[in-house]
Amino acid sequence: MSKTPSSKNEPKFPVNKVDKKINDAYTKKEVDRLKNLVARQDDQIIQMCDELNEFKKSIEESDEEISVLIGRIENYREIIKTILEITE
Repeated sequence: MSKTPSSKNEPKFPVNKVDKKINDAYTKKEVDRLKNLVARQDDQIIQMCDELNEFKKSIEESDEEISVLIGRIENYREIIKTILEITE
């Protein structure tokens, strides 16, 4: 069996300045694209948190209204009980 030449035996070519600039530009462009993507996601997360806070506030207000209604229902039950006792 013959061995394949190892990577250290392969000739190393100097990176051409144009290739390096292209790679740097591509990398910078890719990093900028990823930063924009993260910023958009961050904006969406902030918006979702705001919506959740509004929903939570709405639920708390509804809970208060429900408590008031439950109190009224209890009062009406007492009134009905009293009326039934009087009419018997």
